[in-house]
Amino acid sequence: MFIYMPSDGRVPAVSAAAPGLVGSITAMNAGGLVLGVDTLRSGLVNLEHPGINSCLLIRATIQNVTTVDAATDYIASLKRGCSYLYHMLDTSENAAIIEAARYNASNSIPSTATLIKNDKLRAALPTDAFMAANSHPDYRTGIFVRHLNYSVPSAFHGFNEGLFELAGVPYAASDFSNATGQVFPSWETEDADWFKIGSRYFSPVRMPYDDVALVTNFALTPQLRVAQMTFWASLFPGDSMQWRYDTINRMLVENYGNIDHNVARDIITFLSPDRTPGYWTDTLNASDPMSAIVEGHLVVADVKNGIFQVKGGYWSDKWLQVQLPNYV
Repeated sequence: MFIYMPSDGRVPAVSAAAPGLVGSITAMNAGGLVLGVDTLRSGLVNLEHPGINSCLLIRATIQNVTTVDAATDYIASLKRGCSYLYHMLDTSENAAIIEAARYNASNSIPSTATLIKNDKLRAALPTDAFMAANSHPDYRTGIFVRHLNYSVPSAFHGFNEGLFELAGVPYAASDFSNATGQVFPSWETEDADWFKIGSRYFSPVRMPYDDVALVTNFALTPQLRVAQMTFWASLFPGDSMQWRYDTINRMLVENYGNIDHNVARDIITFLSPDRTPGYWTDTLNASDPMSAIVEGHLVVADVKNGIFQVKGGYWSDKWLQVQLPNYV
């Protein structure tokens, strides 16, 4: 962890990053805004002008604004070329997830169906006219803003049966409609089906409570979801991202009303090797599953009390904590 104490009027912050990394992967500032990033593969990118990268974007945002609304406007103003997912929360308990695509000054949502080159897949997807009539996200300069009350319009889930049939993967409508359902029963099943189905369907939001935001490595807004169905975005396995989303969602729903700092930490460590055996294979000691590397890091942030806890390195390593008010 790094603590930034700018002397030029920018907001002090604590950041989870890595030695030599100028930007931030997850950061919380003294004003009570926390902001993080997840990768998102999509075809809605600018290959010639990649723009500001995610780590610099997070650092710049966290050092200049202190609310979710201000952060949304700030991110919308930046020239971005790559797709990422940004999740944020402030002390007013306002939260949002930004599904970011390439910068678009016109504010007009581009056609994403034209990115799909497979004729059979394209025929199974909504037309541009259907998309325009049924999906009206909060869209600004290339970012799709998912507010706490966002839900995928139900009309899009009607395409899923045909998309699963096209992929040759079993489909059950109840797997999508159930608030605690699982599209795939296990991470092994999703990984095995990746090259058949990938992200070529419309995921459910599931979360029945409008004060909880949930995100993993895929888009939910229909336009950007279609952009995730391109050949290049599907070329490499997604590390069972739908199963991860559904599993965390189920634990959040089951614990709703009782989620404190410790419960939150327990939920986000569900992939620990002692709880999900076999998921991680990159270990320091083959005989010790807990010596597996934590890919990226885990963060629990209490924005009202300025507590920032990080787990990185190896799964057997302890959590680190900073209470930012002690340094400001």
